[in-house]
Amino acid sequence: ILTTSIAEGFGLAFLEPWLAERMLAGRALPEITAEFQAAGIELANLYGRLDIPLEWLDQEVFANKVRVGLEKNYISYGSHLQPADLDRAMNAAINGDCVDFGCLDEELQQEVIRKVKGSSTARSELQGCAGSNILEIDLEKMRPIIKNNRACIKRNYNLEQYGKKLAEIYREVYNSPVEEVSALSQRELLAHFLAPERFRLLRT
Repeated sequence: ILTTSIAEGFGLAFLEPWLAERMLAGRALPEITAEFQAAGIELANLYGRLDIPLEWLDQEVFANKVRVGLEKNYISYGSHLQPADLDRAMNAAINGDCVDFGCLDEELQQEVIRKVKGSSTARSELQGCAGSNILEIDLEKMRPIIKNNRACIKRNYNLEQYGKKLAEIYREVYNSPVEEVSALSQRELLAHFLAPERFRLLRT
């Protein structure tokens, strides 16, 4: 099963394939997958980035798309783009001579796919940039991992366990001291939400 998602809610896409005795390949989302790995689920075959050669893109077009997208996001929340914000977004997307495929929009991704599909040289360049461990998976070696992950998920993410965890949360809240209500600074919260490093064209 292949996942290319750049954002998830709970992350069932990372659990359900193993229950169907299918391996999962694709992008890791650490804010979600870290919990699953802590529970013993093996997700080492997922990648954090899918880097492609930066020279494949018109870098001026890409930078302009990011700038326009960032401005749109900031304006939507009554904020203003600062001069350094574009640099922060671009630095997060670019790693040396490569750029993360997940940071591109649909149009740029289509260009990359067409290039790779039509050229064996491009496929070799992609493998060198992204890393062979991302593009090559030994299915035989995955069989014990599939078995282990399936058992781990059934043990940790079943209805009974959900009930226990929910009861623990209710108990903790019930037993916690009553305190004065306070809130995070709206500006601080918004700054985290709009952090340029988290910006993705696909989410605009």
